[in-house]
Amino acid sequence: MLGAEKLAALGQTISGVAHELNNPLATILTSSERLAHKPMDPELRRGFETILGEAERAAKIVRNLLLFARKRNTTRALVDVNQIVRDTLALRAYEERLANVTVVEALAAGLPPVFADPHQMQQVLLNLVINAEQAMVSAHGRGTLVVRSWQDPERDVVLLEVNDDGPGVSGEVMPRIFDPFFTTKHAGEGRAWG
Repeated sequence: MLGAEKLAALGQTISGVAHELNNPLATILTSSERLAHKPMDPELRRGFETILGEAERAAKIVRNLLLFARKRNTTRALVDVNQIVRDTLALRAYEERLANVTVVEALAAGLPPVFADPHQMQQVLLNLVINAEQAMVSAHGRGTLVVRSWQDPERDVVLLEVNDDGPGVSGEVMPRIFDPFFTTKHAGEGRAWG
């Protein structure tokens, strides 16, 4: 596990590299957008579209790196956990329909508000949902995702659970799931990390 100082240094390095990559990528994307409107033969067009697609993918990776590296002040407030779940699932509804992923919302009514950063909660939930979708579709070509919330009055907490019918996390991978940038995915698959 990285210490706080090493993680901060890693964040600064990532931020510097990402900013340096942004300049040539911006030039490639701007030039590509201008060229996209010009006539060209079909073979050249296919190659051009490949270049443009890969440049856009690289730009997305750079944006994700910058989000990871950015020191963001948390903005905590009293939030409705169920509303965060509904908003997050709405972001993925179209992709889930295309991928044959069924979503079951088992959200308890009357939950008290929770003091949390809604943006961080949504990001964590979004990562869990996307990783679950990818695992289920890779394993079965479809899947069922269950998101459940409830209150445990004895511990005075609200709980949120995400279950899927994918293959699960293997024993050798489990100790590393919280390591920054650790992934089981091959280059070009899924998200930049997670």
